[in-house]
Amino acid sequence: IMTTSQNRAHFKFVVPSAYPVLIVGAGPRHTLFIVNEGADATRIGPSGSIATEGMYMATKTTFEDGYSTDEWWAIAPSASGSVSGYIVY
Repeated sequence: IMTTSQNRAHFKFVVPSAYPVLIVGAGPRHTLFIVNEGADATRIGPSGSIATEGMYMATKTTFEDGYSTDEWWAIAPSASGSVSGYIVY
């Protein structure tokens, strides 16, 4: 789900453990914020093969990418989770 408010585009995804989910596509932006809202840790990364290579993201933490314009993926290591955030254009 994506909504836009002025120069921010908000998103929220249910993240399964079976396969990675594309949460943000590649493209120009100023910064990106990702929040792990789930009760368990998740993995995020700029690659489709993040199940073993992605960055570990503890529950209730935030990640900020103010550098890249890559796409970002998420996967739940064990149970499904929830990832939200916003893109600043």
